[in-house]
Amino acid sequence: MTDRMEQSEKNVVEDSLSELYDYNTNKKSYEYTFLEFGSVGCHSCRQMEDVMETIKQEYGSRVNVVFINISLKKNRDFVDYFGIATIPTQVLLDKNGKEFFRHSGFLSAEDLSKHFVER
Repeated sequence: MTDRMEQSEKNVVEDSLSELYDYNTNKKSYEYTFLEFGSVGCHSCRQMEDVMETIKQEYGSRVNVVFINISLKKNRDFVDYFGIATIPTQVLLDKNGKEFFRHSGFLSAEDLSKHFVER
């Protein structure tokens, strides 16, 4: 989380994250959320498209794969909240919607999947 936001803005984003990705609260069956921060025109981000697809195919019932296009104004609060400075950046959230892993740059599906074990 970054200091670029006022506390009230952070609270709004945290409420939104909880509503979307706290699976204990919203009763969705996922165990993890894979947030991929990137842009459509970025070469490394395009390489991550295959990784996202692989994770969806292999872990679709356990992992919610979400692409967040940093170029879109509607995603600015998430970008600021997570302090995204480099793309692509992968952020993994646990079942409670809490971040437990972050990586910037390309990350293979094999390396990423190592984080989807019982925690």
